[in-house]
Amino acid sequence: NYQQHNVYYWYYATQVMHHMGGKPWSNWNAVMRKELPDHQVTSGPEKGSWEPRPPWGQHGGRLYTTCLSIYMLEVYYRHLPLYGHGLN
Repeated sequence: NYQQHNVYYWYYATQVMHHMGGKPWSNWNAVMRKELPDHQVTSGPEKGSWEPRPPWGQHGGRLYTTCLSIYMLEVYYRHLPLYGHGLN
């Protein structure tokens, strides 16, 4: 459910989907590439960060939420695909 801003779930689901590849990854990534920047703070002293939202953001705070959001947007560069690409 993309409507609930659960960065903890989104972070791990993004990694799993990236490793799965194919249509599940394409569908997930199409939504997250839009969803994450849409929730980024665009003005004021917190510009560039993400607001810590329930259910887990308020426990980790702004830094936690911002880091997970950035990691999701950088998943292409942080993880090599585990399956396919002649690794059998």
